[in-house]
Amino acid sequence: MFIDPMLLATEPAPFSDSHYIFEPKIDGHRLLFSQQSGRIRLYTRHETECTQQYPELLVPFDDDILLDGEVACTGPEGVDFEEVMTRFKASKDQRIKELTGTSPVTYVVFDILQYKGEGLRKMPLLQRKEILAGIRMPNQHFCVIPFVEGAGEACLIRW
Repeated sequence: MFIDPMLLATEPAPFSDSHYIFEPKIDGHRLLFSQQSGRIRLYTRHETECTQQYPELLVPFDDDILLDGEVACTGPEGVDFEEVMTRFKASKDQRIKELTGTSPVTYVVFDILQYKGEGLRKMPLLQRKEILAGIRMPNQHFCVIPFVEGAGEACLIRW
């Protein structure tokens, strides 16, 4: 079942190219959200299951789905990588419950890889993004990442 996600590529300076899209970098950790036959499981890009660490993400979609994205903790100072690592390393139920209240996560979705039992990875990325844009996110802890087509210099935004 495991699918290797595409990895981020960085460049030393912004550039424009019609063959690329540009998205903000989220300082969290990669997360695959899998809902199969109604069962939700969460995995890192290294196949480590982390379902129990993020109870606020265990809300079902209307149909089975496989999403690729980044999970992050956000607060008044922006995205906090250390906080999401604290969430990821938590293993005791009481500690996870406590952290869910004090350091909630946001799952920033980049891509949709499967939907309603159909694999979508062979589709062009922009077609998958269209499908993703039409899906209702199950709660406020999910969002779809914004992107800019072709104009990297225009993507100098702060998340």
